[in-house]
Amino acid sequence: MSENEVLSKDEVGALLTGVADGVVATNGGVKAKGEVTAFEYKSSSNVSSYCPASLVNIYTRTSRHLQSSLFELLRRDVVVELESIRRHRYDEYFATLEKPICIHTVTAKELPGTALFVIDAALIYDFVDNYFGGAGEPAMSSEDNDIEREITPSEIVMSRKLLDLMLKKLSESWTAVTEITFDYKGFETDPTMVTVAAASEAMLIVKLGINMTGSVNDCHIAMPLSMLEPVRAKLEASGQGGLSERERFQRMMRQSLRKVPVTLHGNLCEIPLTLRQLLSLSPGDILPVDLPSSIELQVDKTPVLFGRFGKSRGMDAVCIAGRAVPEQQDLHSNEALK
Repeated sequence: MSENEVLSKDEVGALLTGVADGVVATNGGVKAKGEVTAFEYKSSSNVSSYCPASLVNIYTRTSRHLQSSLFELLRRDVVVELESIRRHRYDEYFATLEKPICIHTVTAKELPGTALFVIDAALIYDFVDNYFGGAGEPAMSSEDNDIEREITPSEIVMSRKLLDLMLKKLSESWTAVTEITFDYKGFETDPTMVTVAAASEAMLIVKLGINMTGSVNDCHIAMPLSMLEPVRAKLEASGQGGLSERERFQRMMRQSLRKVPVTLHGNLCEIPLTLRQLLSLSPGDILPVDLPSSIELQVDKTPVLFGRFGKSRGMDAVCIAGRAVPEQQDLHSNEALK
């Protein structure tokens, strides 16, 4: 029996025989507490998650700029907040949408695929009412909440005005990462009539909460995750600035450092004297000096080089022998020059 074996072959054989004959009792297992629930493999929790910090910054900046623009347009206090950025399957997300609703389809020249801007009907009603100087009252009373009202053509036109404002601010926010140019494609009020991705495709859903009349209404920006693939590297690199920007900064820093003037200091010798000896010195006295075999050169009291002291072309000089290292042995010893 080796050291790594718990049981020998004979012991394992005897144990199996005992179990088969019923001589060795076996544990039937312990029943787990709770109920067994079915696991849905198509659930959105199984969709790959992707939301870099730079993407959060983009939509946070978009919310802030959109809030300022709506205030200037409506002359009314408006609050726009980034509520969430989550991923869902395409079919699961559309199952949550209810009529009436306004869905605008948008593409980008730099990105593949089609994005959706989903605006709640209540948000459109509030925007129209505030735009034309209304009192900011809800569009429908509580008695009419159960009555489905179609979005009128004029309200669709106004929703396009709101969309254009959002696209402008979103495009400006994207400039921190890359240039994105959005193109408007069309609109639809029935979710079942919109198909921009496969049912199982992962979608990134950005939820903006817009408060114009005391109640928060939602606007969703939905795009397939595959739409972000061309700018994925830039998104991941923009947390500390763009990749090209960092490389350019490092290159400029190296070039600038090479031009910085520094002064090398070398201590040729040290002569210990007492104060009495120093005061007793007079012109003509000779102090014996033993020049070291190596000299340490410093920049701002930091050792950087070491070398040998001597002469070159009739001038006192130092021949560089190497670079100083903090863990290096005594530079003044002969061992440092070997």
